[in-house]
Amino acid sequence: MPALDHLRFLAAGLVLLFHTVLETRNTGRPADQFHLTFVDQGHIGVALFMVISGFIMMTMFHGREMEPFKFYLNRVLRIYPLMILVVTLGYFSTPDARPTSVGID
Repeated sequence: MPALDHLRFLAAGLVLLFHTVLETRNTGRPADQFHLTFVDQGHIGVALFMVISGFIMMTMFHGREMEPFKFYLNRVLRIYPLMILVVTLGYFSTPDARPTSVGID
């Protein structure tokens, strides 16, 4: 839904801005000069993503029956291959064995 792209951009920007401000505060630098109250509320961006997702789901299935098995199968087939690729590349890109890679073995 291209009409929602601006809201998705706003939500992503809020989350990114929150984490950027949070990271600069943890480095011991002086407080930011352009303090905005809504930046402290980084969860607003996450909540906006959830609302957008719910709206899209509602418009997709409005007036027709949703089959949960097909829906979740579709999600697994879309996400799982990429996850396997990323985990495999991460495993083989480490030059030597590390304690953190033991869980993958």
